[in-house]
Amino acid sequence: MDIAISSIQATVFYISTNGISETQSDALLFLNARSRERAYKMTSGRLEGKVALISAAAQGIGAATAEAMAREGATVVVTDIQGSVSEVAEKIGGRAIVLDATEEDQWISAAKIIDQEIGRLDILVNNVGWAIQKPFWEYSVEEFQRHFIMNSQTAFLGAKSCLPLLEKGAERRSDYSSIVNVASIAAVLTFPAELPYNASKAAVASMSRSMAVDLAKNGKKIRSNCVMPGAIDTAILENWFEQAAEHGVFGEGTREQLWQNLVESSPMKMLGKPSDIASAIVYFASDESRYANGTEVRIDGGWTA
Repeated sequence: MDIAISSIQATVFYISTNGISETQSDALLFLNARSRERAYKMTSGRLEGKVALISAAAQGIGAATAEAMAREGATVVVTDIQGSVSEVAEKIGGRAIVLDATEEDQWISAAKIIDQEIGRLDILVNNVGWAIQKPFWEYSVEEFQRHFIMNSQTAFLGAKSCLPLLEKGAERRSDYSSIVNVASIAAVLTFPAELPYNASKAAVASMSRSMAVDLAKNGKKIRSNCVMPGAIDTAILENWFEQAAEHGVFGEGTREQLWQNLVESSPMKMLGKPSDIASAIVYFASDESRYANGTEVRIDGGWTA
């Protein structure tokens, strides 16, 4: 018998230094996989029965990944420091937690919420990224450190805080859970005027490999892999482009000419879409990648070839 979709109250958790609070917002919550298929079209169900947590999911790659995973049947928890992440949750029939991913206590609180509400995780996507551009000698110590706090520490805190939940997921399914860390081709390709970003994203790639080895060596059934996006057409790329153009990264000319220089930097003469990265993340989250561990994949149109 079909179960109709009910329009009920979705809980959005806000975590801050003052603790946890709840607000109620109208949303469609899906009562089972069959009803979800009618409201948000599923594809092949590659993640059916799995629970995923995605950080920095209010827009761009994070939001696209949330949508892709929901289409594949996953129960998705989206997090971001921006309250607008609740809109992504409402769109996909997921759950939202508003938190600052640089704060360990907020990660711990988020893990407690998920443990109480769902009881496990099968997938963790660490997706936080931040950058400002200038020659390395112009960075303050605080700006330098901020890159590592935002880009590297957030992945460390996410993996550490969610480890018990990922172990529960693996135990429940008698199979491996999955961590996917989103780095950047800046980890392997040196962009000018971006020393701390290059270094902090290289740290994410290195951490991802270290996680894979530590987890496997200690008998934990959790895989760790890394996705390295190239130039992806998002609001974040536009902000990065404006700063990079100021430092002559793409030569001289009008904004339109410089933007075209960016596009043509790729052998494919095109920018990627957030969905291109989401597809790679879904692969690493699925059982199709069961033997992939400590692996890195570059999605950049051949930029680093």
